[in-house]
Amino acid sequence: MLNSGLSVTKPKGNRRQQLEQQIEAWQTLLQNIDGDKHNS
Repeated sequence: MLNSGLSVTKPKGNRRQQLEQQIEAWQTLLQNIDGDKHNS
């Protein structure tokens, strides 16, 4: 909700946040895959 105002003044910063969120999502996804490997 707080980012809605920042996205207007700092689109680049908002873009970076989106990329960071994607990276975190990929990291958690990879961790889940590794966890599945260890469990099996």
